[in-house]
Amino acid sequence: MYWRIPVKIVTRDKFVYETEHFNGVGELLEILGSIINGFALPLKVEHKQFLVKVLIPLHKVKCLSLYHAQLAYCVVQFLEKDPSLTEPVVRGLLKYWPKTCSQKEVMFLGEIEEVLDVIEPSQFLRIQEPLFRQISKCVSSPHFQKEMDKSGPPEWFLQMKADEEKRRQEEKEDKEKRREAKKKLRQEEEERRRKAEVEMINSLTQIHENFQLECKNTSSA
Repeated sequence: MYWRIPVKIVTRDKFVYETEHFNGVGELLEILGSIINGFALPLKVEHKQFLVKVLIPLHKVKCLSLYHAQLAYCVVQFLEKDPSLTEPVVRGLLKYWPKTCSQKEVMFLGEIEEVLDVIEPSQFLRIQEPLFRQISKCVSSPHFQKEMDKSGPPEWFLQMKADEEKRRQEEKEDKEKRREAKKKLRQEEEERRRKAEVEMINSLTQIHENFQLECKNTSSA
């Protein structure tokens, strides 16, 4: 308990806002991840402020790759504790979104994927417009294309393409089922029509035969 406040102060003031050089940030974030996991609900105001004022600004430094996995874990832990933090987290990530570093951009996209795995649909509706606007910029940027050529498409992009292909396949199958159902319905209607015609012809034939038989009996009498 005693070390929580000093750790927060050092991480916030010394590393985030001053030097951007501080050994052991990844290790500290691992410890913080365990602490966050044990937070009682509802979260205290100081915990939410720590997320917004310390953890989110940690995304803007140049050496993000050294501790990004631990940082993303801490952020996701907060969202699992309190889904209402989704909007400030996503908007914070969009605020510090890299503009020229494609490798860092891929890390942000990976973290967004982890965030989307844990948020609730009601919270997603609040951030979908700015989020997809940023993703569309990423997909159309030359940096993204270079990263795609160099290391291949990221997992989230492949998943998005797979989902789109699955949706198209389902639409195609559904369209084919409707076509088959209409075809079967037409065949059934045609079969009923033929049966009705046969029954009508048989009835007329029977009436004609009965009429001829009556005429013959009348002539004989």
